Amino acid sequence: VGINIIIGYFITGIIWGSTNAFMERGSKDQDAKDVAEKDDKNELKEGVKMFTKLTFLVPFLVNQGASVFNNFLVAMSDLSIAVPIVNCVTFMATFVTARILD
Repeated sequence: VGINIIIGYFITGIIWGSTNAFMERGSKDQDAKDVAEKDDKNELKEGVKMFTKLTFLVPFLVNQGASVFNNFLVAMSDLSIAVPIVNCVTFMATFVTARILD
């Protein structure tokens, strides 16, 4: 496994971790009216509504781009190395980004 692959794992983990925090923030209902009406809506409507909010959609698309990048990395290297590195970096990046956003 080359250094370029390892750097790719770190980049993927950082992108996943940071976008996780932004997606969490973007998925929250900011409007009190939406919270009050939440009991009346079904889950499909809630899911569709999330994809109409740019604060959720943009981080989601970036996250999915990192997923495609990760698949290329895994195809070029060993899965037993990729998964622990990416998951660890993702966890740390999510924690740091969430703290910065709060």
